[in-house]
Parts: sequence; structure tokens; C-alpha cells
Amino acid sequence: MRDEEHYTFSASSDVGSDSESISFVPAIAPALNRESEGQDSDPLPDKDLDYIVGQRARVRPGRTVTVQAPARGRPTPNISWRLPSGRRLGVGERYGRYGVMSNGALQIRDARPSDTGTYRAIASSRAGDNVVDMSVQVVAPVEISFNPADNVYSDGVHIAASSSGEVVVRRGSDLSVVFGAVGVGAEDIRWTKDGSALPLDEDNRLTVTQTSEGSQLTVTNVNASDSGSYVAEASRNGEVASASLDVRVAGANDPVSTRRADVTSQVTDTDVRASVSQPEVMVKAGQTLTLASPATGLPKPVISWYKNGTRLVAGDYVSFLSDGSLEVRNFVAQDAGTYQSQAASGGKVDSQETEVILADFPSIPKPVSRSPQRPLPDVDQFYDAGQTAEIVAGRSVTVNVPVMGNPPADISWQLPSGRRLSSGEREGRYSVSENGQLQIQTVEVLDNGDYTATVVNAAGKSSRVTPVRVFESPDIVRDVENNVAVTGLLEENRPIRPSKLNGAFIVRPGTSVALEGAANGRPSPVARFLKDGEMISAEGKFSYDRTSDGGLRLVIDDVTTAENGTYTFVAENEAGSVGSSVDVLVEGTSGYPLIGRRPGRAPVLDGNTITAVVGTNENVLVQMGRDLGLVTEVTGDGPFEITWTRGDNVLTTSSYPEPVTHTLNLNDFRKNAAGTYKVTVSNNEGSDTEEIDLLYDVPVRPKLQDPEGEVEFPTPDRDVSYAAGQRASAIQGRTWQAYWCGRIIRTCPSDGR
Repeated sequence: MRDEEHYTFSASSDVGSDSESISFVPAIAPALNRESEGQDSDPLPDKDLDYIVGQRARVRPGRTVTVQAPARGRPTPNISWRLPSGRRLGVGERYGRYGVMSNGALQIRDARPSDTGTYRAIASSRAGDNVVDMSVQVVAPVEISFNPADNVYSDGVHIAASSSGEVVVRRGSDLSVVFGAVGVGAEDIRWTKDGSALPLDEDNRLTVTQTSEGSQLTVTNVNASDSGSYVAEASRNGEVASASLDVRVAGANDPVSTRRADVTSQVTDTDVRASVSQPEVMVKAGQTLTLASPATGLPKPVISWYKNGTRLVAGDYVSFLSDGSLEVRNFVAQDAGTYQSQAASGGKVDSQETEVILADFPSIPKPVSRSPQRPLPDVDQFYDAGQTAEIVAGRSVTVNVPVMGNPPADISWQLPSGRRLSSGEREGRYSVSENGQLQIQTVEVLDNGDYTATVVNAAGKSSRVTPVRVFESPDIVRDVENNVAVTGLLEENRPIRPSKLNGAFIVRPGTSVALEGAANGRPSPVARFLKDGEMISAEGKFSYDRTSDGGLRLVIDDVTTAENGTYTFVAENEAGSVGSSVDVLVEGTSGYPLIGRRPGRAPVLDGNTITAVVGTNENVLVQMGRDLGLVTEVTGDGPFEITWTRGDNVLTTSSYPEPVTHTLNLNDFRKNAAGTYKVTVSNNEGSDTEEIDLLYDVPVRPKLQDPEGEVEFPTPDRDVSYAAGQRASAIQGRTWQAYWCGRIIRTCPSDGR
């Protein structure tokens, strides 16, 4: 089938005809509207990005990537996505940071390198499936780093830059410089000196190699021409990053003061060994401080030491060691200050200085106890490190770190995943401000866990754990309004949904009523039922049980008017509460007009008349020509007014002083009488309504059967029956009957006419 086709089915008999039409529409296999590759932009912007399925998606860490999956087909295809892990998500489903939106688009929030992989869009319908794979790549920005304190070596020993950013090396020594790079390989790093490319093959003195730490430049047998500004530049996909170092080559007779970076690691509980070239040195009270000032030159340099501009002399607490180092014993607050080393040789002087600070152990004070709020307010929350941080999902939480100690401590946070963030760093929804505050934006249940704040200074380090507990407010997943059932009305005791009057469910006395509700949340909410605001205990007529999905069911047995009231399902946890209510009204309640409802009672056929009680069935099938009586049983306090309508037309209005059984008669039913009929019963207390659908039973003439297969020859000497349209044969004196649509339409004696 290529085009839409229409077919009409007709049926006719001696009493009329009828017809029905049907259309066949060809199905079209689903197809995803994919886009071609090559939609990237370089350099890759640091922002949330949208793509069409089929494109190569590239995004920065911490950003959100959305992939649209437009599809066509007949019927409209359903969209789902298969993640690299193999998990499949449909429209409206979420899994951690992944979700499929209502329009079928895949969204990945807080993108991480582990999200890199192939994602498959699947369009499905009864006409088939169509899939398109696409690549998602989480690309870290190009970075190049250099730490003069740790990444420069002379003759295999760490050396450091001066306060002006310059490294001084001795002529004839070997120099190694390491630049760390992120997001690039060795082939993407270019070295220059004073703006020109390095002659790496000249005398084989200059070489560049790739190490585990980054790109390493090595210069052997350093000479005066090697002085200058060295730059390492990394580039990829339009992104460029660079770092530089100034190198000065000193003569053999120049006094040169350098320090060994590994001296800073020589710290014990009683001693601190450091270099005078360090910007500052931390010493705790009572420790012994040794400041080194290694110097070279001819003749051998003479070392002098100064504190705050005053030359130091040896004494009870101060000594000068044979290698020129300064030793200060039993360090106290008065010993803190600026220390300077001067190296003199051949009329030349070189000096370096450092700031020596009395260090206090860093600590995070124990926080003030904070009583939990119940219910937990649905607002952003602020806590101090060490407090238990309780927060409603979807809100933001900030944790402050009050720090004591000297010098000011560096603050970092370890997340439950093990990832550590320092001040000023950010990863997805997590960030640490410059003052060390941890902030989690739009918290999720996945953020539950222990977060550890660590403070470090020269005197030591300490930490404090902040448990984060995320709560989800209860949410009704099955409301009572749509889960009311009554048993005891039908012989098979099958539960049915009762009718409503003015918003209340109407039930018969003596039946059993079941009310169900369900809710979810975190932690799982506690559920209960209330009647008119009072909690219902499981006793007497009331009992509870759990549904298969964890919901709560209240069963009320043998109801009477005493059970009239408002029933409320309530679910509550630490984050709040939610409820769903229904009103239950038992027949016989004084005042209200009620239409008697007896579901399950079939219409009664008596001769040519069908009698149907309103409230028993939603619809009645009526054959043409039948008489029909629609019965309404009315209870309550009179006087009553009973009105029948069909659409906007009022059929009858009757008044009665007391309860009554009222009948609306429809004679000689025809096709145009089919439709929805509504009866309204009202009195001074209110009104009750009920509807019934009358359906036209279409007569279809039976197909004429083969006379040879239906008529007996010779004709039997007995009464016979035939279907309308068949050839009939009967013995004179016998009776024959004709049937049409399953009922007798004629009975005649066979008298030869």
C-alpha cells in the first residue's frame, strides 16, 4: 500500500440499510533526522552546548551538553537513548546526571571525562526501528604549568628563581627545565628562546624530551649564549597556553647564592632546615631553625647574616655553621623577622633574604551545635564545617570554614568521590571560593556523603568532616481521589468504583470501602490516614495493609452513616508533608437527594420492552422498534424535582413530594434516539446526577445459506424454523417460524397459502 485507502461496508434488509467506513493509512518507518559531522568550533567555548544527533559533540568538563533527536515517521516514533554503559533511558527518565527530556533530547549535566563515548539514539514505532550513533567527547582545556621552585635542575639539583623570576646557573653546568602540560602531547609543545625557535640539533647540547611530568628541556655545558628567556607554548585545536623562564649564566668568579628546594622538606618536630632564598619560612616555638646560603665564587665567598637590617653575632641562641648556614635555637616570637644572607667575593656582593614567621598550628574550631529543623525548610542553607548539613533537594548549600592559626592556612575540600578541590577551584556543581567556602549548587540525592575540609600551613594541618544529608520532600504518586473501591455490591464481590455526588463518593450501607494512597521521598515518608483531621487507628471497622508497590490501603468494613466524612492520606518525612483527600457519603444520610446505584444489574427484556435502571450500567444496547423504560430510584428528603435531558434539550421535568421510583419511557426506538441521557434529582439540600448511554443495535441481514444445505427433502412432518432470507418448506398443518437478528419475527401456520 502506497497511499491512503478507504473502504465502505454496507448491510441492508427489508427494513432498511446501514453502512460503516474504514480508512487504511500506510505506516512509515521511523527515521532520525541526523546531521553531518564537522559542527565543531575551535577553540572549544567554555559554555553549555547543543547538538543534533549525528554530530560529533565536544564539551568542556562541568558543562551541560544537549543532543536533539528529531524524528519522523507514521505513527509518531518513540525516542530512547542507550548510554555507553548499555543502560537505556526513555522519554522523561533520569539516571544520575543523564536524562531524556520530553522532546526526546538527551541531556548530560556536569560533563566529566568519563562521559566520553558513543551514545545511540533509537526511534521506534510499530513500523520498525531506526538508530543513529554519535560520539560525545569531554575535552579538557589546554594548560601548561611551571613551578620555578620544583621544575628547574642544575647538575641534577633543584634550584629556584630569584624574586625577579630569574634562575642563575653557573657556566659549564647542566640545566634541565620541566614544563607540565594538560590536554596536549609532546608533539604539540613548541620551545623558543628570546622569540626564536630553539636550535635543538646544535652540538646536541639542547634536547627536548617527554617525561611523566611534562616536556623537559635539557641544556648541557651551559655557556654565556644560553642566557635568555625560554618559552614553552602548547597548542591544539586553536587553543594556546604558554609559560616562560628567564635564565642567567654566571661567570666562575661571580658569587652566586642558590638554594636547594628539597631543603624545605627537612622539617621535624624539633628542627627546620630551609634556604634563605625562600620567600618565607615558618617556624614553630621551641624549634631550631637552620638557614642555608650555598654560594660559589673565587675566591671562596664570605657569608654574613642580618636580621631586620642588623648584623647578627654568635651568642647563646645564634651560631654560624662551617658551610655558612645560620642556626637559631629554641625559636621564640622575638626571633621572627627578615633574615638576609650576603656573599662577598673579589669585591662583589650578592644577597638574598627571607621572611621568618612564628607559625601557629591551624585548626577548625568545633562548631556550635545546631538543632535540626523539622520540617526542613525548602530554602538554601548555610553551615559551618563540622555541622551536619541538611538540605532539600534542588536547593544550594554553603559550608563555611572558620580557621585559626598563623600563617593563614590553605583550605581544600575532599568530596565523597575522593576528588579534592582547592580554593578557587570548581567542578560541575561543586566549587570552593577564595576564602575556602564549599558550595554545592542544586543538590541531588547523589550528593549525600561526607565532605572533609583540610587546612594546612607551615605548622601542620587539621581537618573536619561535614556530613551532607539531602532530603526529598514527599510527592504523591497515587492519590486517594483516583483509588476508591467498594466491595459487596456484586455477587462475585468484585471491587467497583463508586459514583460521586457534589464531589463525595456515594456508597451503600453494609459495603466495604478501600482507600489507597502512595508517595515517595527521601527518606521514605511515613504514611497514615486521617478522618476529619483525626488519625485513624487500626481497630474496629478500620484496618490497614500495604500494597505491592509500598502504598498504604485503608479498608472500612460494614459502613454506616457514622463513617461519613473526609478521609485524608498523609505522607510525611523530615523535608515536609503532603496529602490527598476524598469525601465519603453513605446512602441514607439525611437530607441529600440520592440516585440509587446498583452496578452490575443487567437490563430486563419483557416482550418488546427493555427496562434499565439508571446507575446500573454505563450503556444499554437497544434494537430498532423496541420500547425502553429508564428507571431512577430516588431517596432523600422531599420534595424532589426530576429532570431528564439529552444534550442541551430538556426532555421532561417532574415533581414528587417524597422518595419515588421514576420512569422515563421511550417508545419505538430509532437510530436518531441513540445518545447520552442525563437525569438530575434535586431538593433543598442539593442535587445528584447520573448519565446513561443508549446505543443503537444495527440490524445486519444474515447471508443467505445454500438451500441444499438447509432445507430437508422430503420436507419433514414437524414444526420447522428458518432464518430470514432462507428458502422455507413446511408440511401443511405444521407451524414455521422466521428469525432475524436472533429473535422471532414471525410465526405462521402452514395452511397451503
